[in-house]
Amino acid sequence: MATVPQPYSYPIVDILGGVFDAQKSDHLIALIRTFVPSGINPVVSSDDLNVVVGFDQDLTEGDKAVLDSLVSRSAEYLVVTLADGTPLPVGSNGPSITLAADGIATQAMRVQLKNGDGTDSSGNAEKIILAPVSLIPLDKLSGNLDANGQFAFTLQASNARGNIQVDVKDDNALPINTFFAVWQ
Repeated sequence: MATVPQPYSYPIVDILGGVFDAQKSDHLIALIRTFVPSGINPVVSSDDLNVVVGFDQDLTEGDKAVLDSLVSRSAEYLVVTLADGTPLPVGSNGPSITLAADGIATQAMRVQLKNGDGTDSSGNAEKIILAPVSLIPLDKLSGNLDANGQFAFTLQASNARGNIQVDVKDDNALPINTFFAVWQ
């Protein structure tokens, strides 16, 4: 199969959101390691205008097409919303969901994968991990994004009052999103 000579350069303005930083570089490297054949080591660099991706060997035309699709995905991020897509209210610490401290209240919620421009992304079954700083009643702590780029979970009430930070992350180095569960 024919190969495409390096380097592979992409204008930053073509990346949704128009920004390329260290987090996006880490996410791009994780995506490359997931979707481009193993044994090909990526090196990602950027200046004010372009993202440049190099490897220890030239890519085949098929692998170059995969790389082309991954560069725009480097700007993806996660948001946590109510199940209907309503944004979480912003509390004193950041996005927060408040439930009664009665042990019976529940709130259906979801994680949504977004493109750099804020539109919903379809995702590629990335694994989502809910990482509370201490034990809280969640119906699940991990799962994969569905075809709509969503991961649904349910927060249950605690019998104790207080708040707990929950970090939301994935297995492809997306920026960590944090929300707070508050029981009153």
